[in-house]
Amino acid sequence: MGCLFNIVAIALVVKKRNESQNKYYTFMLFLQFGLAIISIIVIGYLRLYLYVIDKYLVMFLRPLDHPLSNDFIHISLISFVIFLLYFNITIPTGLIAARFSIVCTNNGFKRNSIIRVLVPCITLTIIQAASITFPFTEHVSSNIIINAIKKYNIESDILTESTIAFGSKISDLKFLLVFIVVPTYFTVNYFFIIYFVRKYKLYIKEHKDIISTQTEKINKEFMTILIVQAFTPA
Repeated sequence: MGCLFNIVAIALVVKKRNESQNKYYTFMLFLQFGLAIISIIVIGYLRLYLYVIDKYLVMFLRPLDHPLSNDFIHISLISFVIFLLYFNITIPTGLIAARFSIVCTNNGFKRNSIIRVLVPCITLTIIQAASITFPFTEHVSSNIIINAIKKYNIESDILTESTIAFGSKISDLKFLLVFIVVPTYFTVNYFFIIYFVRKYKLYIKEHKDIISTQTEKINKEFMTILIVQAFTPA
């Protein structure tokens, strides 16, 4: 769904390029679209699974749920998948900020504006991905998985006796970081959505007399698409 709305947004940019649009904002849209496609491919192949096994919360990727030569690579891939999942939620917020800058400020959206938008988005998403991955940096004993499969008569081609998973006890203090960072991430992300959308609407209302109906319509379409994208990631 996120990709679909992004295609619509790009189509509007190309069609209405002369209507207060610029190449840097277009670049941001194409960047988002490219990352969404990469996310679909990577997440579609490296399927992330989360299980509660007795007192443990475990995570693993398929088809990488069998021994790898390097645990660091395995954990890094888990973190990368989580990063992609959340970056598709974060980047629409950056695009809303960029759209606000184009429509409602005299500075517009320039090359250095891309850095000012992307750096906070990437940083926030890295913190989110790192905090979620942190409790899943150690192997869960194969005996725990085998005993759980036998105890609960689990018949699955996903969770098997040979599955290699990472995790910790649910009571482990490592999960405290997750409970702090995850709500903070969503609070910060959606705070900025509400902030920029509110400022944008106030600006449009104050300058309604000098904004053409066509321009107002285009801006409304963009903001609607971006808001929906923020709640409907790829």
